[in-house]
Amino acid sequence: MIPYRVRKPWGHGMRSTIRFGKIFGIPVGINSSWFLVIALITFLLQSQFSLEFPRWTLVQTWSLAGVTGLLFFGSVLAHELAHSVVATARGIPVRGITLFVFGGVSNISHEAKRPWVEFIIAFAGPLLSMVLGGVLLGVSWVMFPLNDSIYIAALTLGWTNLALGIFNLLPGFPLDGGRVLRAIIWGTTGNYHVATNIAARIGQGLAVSIILGSVIWFILSGELLRLWPLLIGMFLFSAATSALSEVRERQRYRDVTAKHVALASCTAVDCSILLSEVVERHVLGQGQTCFLVCDGEAPVGIVPLKIIRDMPKAGWITTTLGQVMATLDELPEMEQDTDVSELLDVFEDDNPPIAILLSSDNGIVGAVTPLDIDRYMKTRRDLGM
Repeated sequence: MIPYRVRKPWGHGMRSTIRFGKIFGIPVGINSSWFLVIALITFLLQSQFSLEFPRWTLVQTWSLAGVTGLLFFGSVLAHELAHSVVATARGIPVRGITLFVFGGVSNISHEAKRPWVEFIIAFAGPLLSMVLGGVLLGVSWVMFPLNDSIYIAALTLGWTNLALGIFNLLPGFPLDGGRVLRAIIWGTTGNYHVATNIAARIGQGLAVSIILGSVIWFILSGELLRLWPLLIGMFLFSAATSALSEVRERQRYRDVTAKHVALASCTAVDCSILLSEVVERHVLGQGQTCFLVCDGEAPVGIVPLKIIRDMPKAGWITTTLGQVMATLDELPEMEQDTDVSELLDVFEDDNPPIAILLSSDNGIVGAVTPLDIDRYMKTRRDLGM
């Protein structure tokens, strides 16, 4: 419901999430906070239905409230599925969808590479919500004289879906409307970072407006539930601020390619050398953290420091690099002029590789690990670059 893409600090996944299967091949889960919200929504709906239908029994009002509440989150799930299905169709993997306290999020593996792709992914969710809202309002109109239960459920869900679609089209990042705005600015200026900065700043302003409006509403009404938008505003402000931080972080990688990072990366070492010797000579002696394993002149695998570190130290004196290496066909391959930001997208995947191979016209020339990127960028910071 809020963003369709979740990056750090929450992009690595939500804790306390129960996975219950896949829809269209996309994993779907429920965060524990969802149960609290569905209980609250059910209670509020039951109170409303009791007032509108005083002759109904408690069983009738509670049953309709429960079904309507579940269908509401089904609508949120449909909204997120629209984002995810379009992203998958454009070749962008989707890690999963999670329903949580503020609605739902689609965790898409990386940002779109073109503005028009981001536009259609972002717009798909609100469009489906508004279409679904129109269909449900039509159902309520047809059922008005025939069935009170279907009428009231369809009417409630119809207006809710319309509100969901319209709210998400507000032009502030990370809402879908903010992503649509970013796509438009990105396509117009050709500058992704400028577009993100503008959309996120507007998102912060929108969040502050929601927070202030919620507080004023609470003061005027005295009803505690009027503070619920305050939590949404705080969530949006945090997400917009994180987006700005990420833009600044990504700006640091501007003009840095895999070739630059690889200058201090994997060292070519023969496959027959023992791990104990590698640690003594290359790790402790030279500070190397990644090794391109060679059989004669030909590279055959990669051993990052993490593999050695995770092994029992007693095995270092009997184990060779060739015995613990990841073979080249197990690892992704990229050109030397690939932007470091693209490497980071690969390493942020749910199943990240231990290294990325770097190639040229003459074949494999080295590899890069996340540690290499961190060390290179730290050196740049230390030098004031």
